[in-house]
Amino acid sequence: MYKLIRKAYAAALTLLIAVSPELTPSQNTGSAPKASVSGFSFGDTTVIYRLFGKFRDNDAAVRAEAMEELAGIGEDAVPVLCEGMQDTGEQVRLMSSIALCRMRGTAVKAVPYLIRGVYDSSIAVKLQCVYALRYFGKISKKVMPALEDALKDKDALIRKTALASIRSMRQNYSEKAADIKYIIAKSDSMIPALQKELNVPGVSIVIIRKNKTVYSADFGTADIRTNKPVNGETMFEACSMSKPVFAYMVMGLVDMGRLDLDKPAWEYYDDPAFMGQPERKKITARMLLSHTSGLPNWRPGEEDNEGLLPILFEPGLKFSYSGEGMFYLQKIIEKITGMPFDEYARQTLFDQLGMKHSTYIYKKDYEDNIAAGHDENGMFRKKTSYPRANAGYSLYCSADDYALFLTEMMATRSSGKYSVKTAGVYEMLKRQVIANIREPVERPGNMLGFEVYWGLGWGINTTAYEDIYYHSGANGSGFRCYSQFNPKDGSGIVIMTNGLSGDELWKRVIREIGDL
Repeated sequence: MYKLIRKAYAAALTLLIAVSPELTPSQNTGSAPKASVSGFSFGDTTVIYRLFGKFRDNDAAVRAEAMEELAGIGEDAVPVLCEGMQDTGEQVRLMSSIALCRMRGTAVKAVPYLIRGVYDSSIAVKLQCVYALRYFGKISKKVMPALEDALKDKDALIRKTALASIRSMRQNYSEKAADIKYIIAKSDSMIPALQKELNVPGVSIVIIRKNKTVYSADFGTADIRTNKPVNGETMFEACSMSKPVFAYMVMGLVDMGRLDLDKPAWEYYDDPAFMGQPERKKITARMLLSHTSGLPNWRPGEEDNEGLLPILFEPGLKFSYSGEGMFYLQKIIEKITGMPFDEYARQTLFDQLGMKHSTYIYKKDYEDNIAAGHDENGMFRKKTSYPRANAGYSLYCSADDYALFLTEMMATRSSGKYSVKTAGVYEMLKRQVIANIREPVERPGNMLGFEVYWGLGWGINTTAYEDIYYHSGANGSGFRCYSQFNPKDGSGIVIMTNGLSGDELWKRVIREIGDL
């Protein structure tokens, strides 16, 4: 009987040997193999099929036990498991992929099915296949393209596993950078089209390569009421991109020994707005810069009023974005320096870097340069005149000036013009806390973000290549902005817009050209 079964099974495989395993998986019910590969030795197929049938059992323990046994059988079980990879049932495909993954190199004949599994509708199946393919990169030219496709998957775990598999085969893996001419041409064509589609009146963009500006362009109008064109001197509201600039100045004081990142902040300035909450004594400057202080983004009412500033959770416990934290630290800086913050920023940073179109407060001298904000329909919304600096959002700045700041962040300390030393910059860019409530920024190729961390002032995306440091900004007055940089390559991008739909504009641009 056993010989007849084995003979029939071998005959069925022979008939199907011409069917290419590279074709789109057929939707079968698990009753017969859909493709075959020559070279297998066949064991007791009755046992193999009996174990395989348990993949449909409702008991997870039964399925797991059967999977372990099939993985232990090894090469003789591979044809049946390849059949399972084509099954319409997700549970069967998953258990088959796990078993093949456990076999490692023994499952060499299943490589075409594992490649197909990278595109499976099930995340769990994808994960197993992406992991397993690391063992076959030397024997199949199709493994690497499939894993590179997996780097673009929407699921972060799939992307991370794909990167690990690629690097297990090529430790120094990196996609070739796109030609700067392509990037510039893409920007020149994309931005006007997106402005029209999204009703964004004005845009400025700057691209940095090897720590130098290689492209600076302005599009549209600064104020729909006057139709004044955006130019290199146009000052947008940098919104929350005000925070990293502030953080850099804070680190200057740390370098000078005038501020200790880990000393209780209340010892520098005990803000009456805390109204005696004992938790305030646990807050440090490091927590304020990394958004782990427990403070809200903004308190009810105006953010700089004298009302209660509540502490929402144990300081240092977790990431929770807080503009109030920056504003509190600003008061500490003003206390230490004895200067209004906007004046301190002027003297110690803006003048030093040649940032001629930057200010944390409204000044009449800049009236003609400051852009107006616009709503989702591209209609005038507001033109602000912030009378008091707020480190969390009030920076008026041109895109070219902000690019000067990014080049300073990436400068070697021997060429840096400001006082922050290498150790201070390193501390800013070190991962201080995971920000798992934030989604990574979508970028092309191996610059696609995996996880989000926060440093001191900067958001951090892990990618397939290097960490990317970034910050976005959104003010209700009608501005949306974005910046990012990669200090290893000396590359960076600044995009500033004066429309509420500008966030969709910068996201699409970054998705297409972000640090290619």
